[in-house]
Amino acid sequence: MPSTAQRTQRNDLIRLRAAHRLGVRLGAAACALISLMLALLPGEVLAQREVRVGVYSNPPKIMLDERGMPSGILGDLLRAMAEEEDWRLVV
Repeated sequence: MPSTAQRTQRNDLIRLRAAHRLGVRLGAAACALISLMLALLPGEVLAQREVRVGVYSNPPKIMLDERGMPSGILGDLLRAMAEEEDWRLVV
């Protein structure tokens, strides 16, 4: 028959294992919740960002077109980046 100390030690070990399993489950649930939030969040957070730019006239590198938007080699590159990243350029 196990002694009182052995039974206490065994019960402590059982409680420790149960607490560990609970911690693992809570950790997994927290990771799943955070992953879900991150999956749903970018549409809200990253919906069209406004980017302010200053443009100086230095043809053919960069200039303003007739609509007041950047054009030229660097302006076209900037507009392509803005389209790719879903930015709204403000000049």
